[in-house]
Amino acid sequence: MASAIKDKITSTLTKDRSPSPDASTSNYRLRITAGPTYDKSLQRLVVPNAHTALQVSPHLSLSVRIKDYAGLPSLAPSSDPAYFNQPDHSKDTFSISFAFTPPHDISTADLYFGLDTGHNPIRKFGIPKSLVNTAFKIVKEFVDPSLSCDAGADEPWLRGPVVAGATTTFCVGEQAPQTHARNDSVATPPPAAREKPAAAESRSPSPPDDGSDLTGQAFPSPALLGEGGTSPAARTWRRDAGIPGAAGKRRKYFNNEKNRQDTVLQAGRTYYFDFANGYIDWKAFALKLPGFSVGVLKWLGSGTPPPAPGEAKGATNDGKGEEGKGGKKSPSHKVRFFLKDVKTGEVYFVIMCTLLTGEELGDALKEDEEMCREQQQQQQQQQQQQQQQQQQQQQQQRPPPPPPQAA
Repeated sequence: MASAIKDKITSTLTKDRSPSPDASTSNYRLRITAGPTYDKSLQRLVVPNAHTALQVSPHLSLSVRIKDYAGLPSLAPSSDPAYFNQPDHSKDTFSISFAFTPPHDISTADLYFGLDTGHNPIRKFGIPKSLVNTAFKIVKEFVDPSLSCDAGADEPWLRGPVVAGATTTFCVGEQAPQTHARNDSVATPPPAAREKPAAAESRSPSPPDDGSDLTGQAFPSPALLGEGGTSPAARTWRRDAGIPGAAGKRRKYFNNEKNRQDTVLQAGRTYYFDFANGYIDWKAFALKLPGFSVGVLKWLGSGTPPPAPGEAKGATNDGKGEEGKGGKKSPSHKVRFFLKDVKTGEVYFVIMCTLLTGEELGDALKEDEEMCREQQQQQQQQQQQQQQQQQQQQQQQRPPPPPPQAA
């Protein structure tokens, strides 16, 4: 079965395994935003590789890390060595991590993490449906068996239970107020312990239950993104809930629908998830399947350069721009990562990864310049304040002048 799938996708990609020569990335820049819903007005700019998390709601904060990041904002660090230099992440190209404190009890059978596009790329850009179907088969066969996909929908999606993801780590946190947690959350006792499954191979080694305490760590510290629990009490809750402590065992356990139905994420307790892998090349805008590289610009086209300074809007969209295979002019394109309850439809976050081009890119570059100026002004003000504080301290440390001598 595996070899048949691989042979099929190989034949599909024989002509399309890399971007066309004229499909340059120079007319595109990546910008990432995040918010609590799909509402664009609630989206806020994400600074990849930042040392602080973005709080998108009272019960969820998130962080995005991308190796060799070259998108917007330009002040974003190009990488996060403290994360990507770890042996477990040396081959990863990106990470989406989040700290989630459920506002109410949530069955792990209903909480899904995935992505969608907001449009059908098969129809819009002429992407071969056979390529999409065989790509999904090889991903499900070789990468993550928990995934499901609907490539024929008006808004295609790819998703899976967040607790079962093959490239996701799961760390149980504390039942205590957090900076991103609701104060009115009502705690629910953990379910009774259940029999644990047999061992399975783990992508990420799990630390032993050695009594270590990570409660002093602040998200998005990499220390919170390993498999296990943040304290002995958290690891006890995990065991009592029947959740295996090792990553491979936990993934195999939650690939069973019955186990997901029997497990509840407790209201008011914080859980840390880290979705990380090397299957996306963010510089070349390519999907990197095992043994294959599929460039998306093959179908999106080379884009449109941003307007030159002083150039009127619309001048770059005069009908001479590059077109994708579907015959559409190259607008900006986006992919959305989401976390949602598929039973109730409640959305907990949406991350929009947008390839900006043309006038949208021009507007974004102007905003980026303004942001850089503001950042520079803030740094100058901070330096001035530090200099003033140092001068005041030096004056305070000077010995008082001697008293005048009597005549």
